[in-house]
Amino acid sequence: MTRARTRERIATISNAAAEAFKKALRLRDHREDQIVNAKACPGIGLCETCASYEQAVAVVSRELGLKPWEINPVDVGDVPHPRFWNAKRQAAWDRARGLHVRLCEVAKIETVKKLRLTDVDQGVMNIRWIERNAFVPDGPDIGKPFRLRQFQRDVINGIYSDDGYRQAVQAVLKKRRRAA
Repeated sequence: MTRARTRERIATISNAAAEAFKKALRLRDHREDQIVNAKACPGIGLCETCASYEQAVAVVSRELGLKPWEINPVDVGDVPHPRFWNAKRQAAWDRARGLHVRLCEVAKIETVKKLRLTDVDQGVMNIRWIERNAFVPDGPDIGKPFRLRQFQRDVINGIYSDDGYRQAVQAVLKKRRRAA
């Protein structure tokens, strides 16, 4: 994507995109908890909160003309890109960050200054992408969002997540659950 196209996209943010963005940010924690822990709620297709969140994200994507492989501004905050990413992924993060800041301006809300520990985990990002962009191709559930089962999530995390990072995240989440 050229810089001119990115600037054009940032300059023309609709109210529909801003409202959907605001709604998605309100619901994001619920959905992200479900992505990390499938036992947190039934998930996309079965939970109204998860469905509302994904619908709002879809509106943001459609209104901004985002491609499925582009990072959605809902998934980032006004924080620097992860240093350990390659230059291409860092540039994608920075584009999404610019859109995040601009959407917050249009929606008249504060930017997200603190991300979840799992937001830069490649395994979680892949799970999020699959459940957001894939649909059941045939059978009785044709056209419904594709929801990964726990063993499928485990396989994806095993392949794409850094084991040390994943263990640290799990320890923090476990500690957080005990405190709650």
